[in-house]
Amino acid sequence: MSSPDQILSKKDKGDETQNRFRYQNACACFISLNLLSEDRKFNELYCEQHEDILLKLTNDKFSGIQIKTKNLDLTPFDLNDEAIFNSFKRFVEHNINFPDKFESYIFATNAGLLKSDSKGVKEYVEWLKSIDIAALEKSKKDFGKFTKKIATDLDVSLEVVANALIKVKFREGLPHDGDIDDKISAKLGTINECKSSYVRVINEITNKLIKLHNDASSLKIDSDYAFLSDNPEKELTKEIIEKKRITLDKLLDIIAAEIKFDKNNLISVPINSTIHSIPKSVKVLERKMDVGNITIDNINLIKDQKYAFEVLIAEKFYKDQDQTEKDYNHLRQIALSESQISFDETYDNINAFGMQMIKDLRKRIHNRHLNNADTFRGCEIEHIFGLIAILTEECKVWWSDKFEL
Repeated sequence: MSSPDQILSKKDKGDETQNRFRYQNACACFISLNLLSEDRKFNELYCEQHEDILLKLTNDKFSGIQIKTKNLDLTPFDLNDEAIFNSFKRFVEHNINFPDKFESYIFATNAGLLKSDSKGVKEYVEWLKSIDIAALEKSKKDFGKFTKKIATDLDVSLEVVANALIKVKFREGLPHDGDIDDKISAKLGTINECKSSYVRVINEITNKLIKLHNDASSLKIDSDYAFLSDNPEKELTKEIIEKKRITLDKLLDIIAAEIKFDKNNLISVPINSTIHSIPKSVKVLERKMDVGNITIDNINLIKDQKYAFEVLIAEKFYKDQDQTEKDYNHLRQIALSESQISFDETYDNINAFGMQMIKDLRKRIHNRHLNNADTFRGCEIEHIFGLIAILTEECKVWWSDKFEL
């Protein structure tokens, strides 16, 4: 017998709708990152304010953006698509309601647009630009019928429709739902504020920025101030619009807060252990682990991990010397702490206990990474064992009773 917790609903598309909203907000985030550019064409962005995305341009005019998605295995958008008709009709309404305020309207999609002299939406807009109103009124082409249908629905003249739709532009090939987050992270990685940040930090900034746009597209207001004012309706409208508004300062506040948190969330030490002092040899490492009866395979593995850590830390040091020194000392404290605990837990003053210690240490490092990967500063577990190898070479970590070298 079937059970409702085991079969997907064919009617309830709530999750699909939420996914579309999330994608739309991520697209708004992707677009708003242009605010971080010195040659930006707009100063503010609004989410779900008359349009999916509303841009306030540097000349104080506006551009309205409609985001429309389509499964990529379906045919491209054409003039017969309901989405095209509804979007274009909406553009005309804006032109009527806000005369001379809109400089352009943008139909943006992850899918393509059909090329056709009878159904192509790009061709339709170009046709409108080339034809006069008298010819438009007499036209029996599909393009003419489309224009007349909008005019009839809105009870306006063909001239009103044409004057609005000649402003329409197109943006094809938006990032797909599956890679929009990566595109945002990649774009963030190119700006000055984030160039020296780790991938995990940039990814967290991406999540916070998408949430900012998601909140901006909702009508939820956290403050009770509006309801206590003399004109609550006016104040509530102001608060809602302000929440929908995305500015450069709002983006920078999130970026700065996340980078500051990342840099402050470090284990500090009184004396810096400089990266330049990392020992290049492995002779002491090999001997100490051999005395601890650690197998040759494990010795070779940790030698490789030492090399991997050295390469990683050198790359980070090249990007940001000061921060990498702090991270290196932070990671040393983690490696030293876990190694000492493991040494104390497995110590046996009669038998060599290196293999028991390395097994215990692996469990500890794995569990720590599982519970709080952020403390590893972008390193993998293998890199931490590479650092433990360095500490072994420095005689900070032992795998047996200490002995003269």
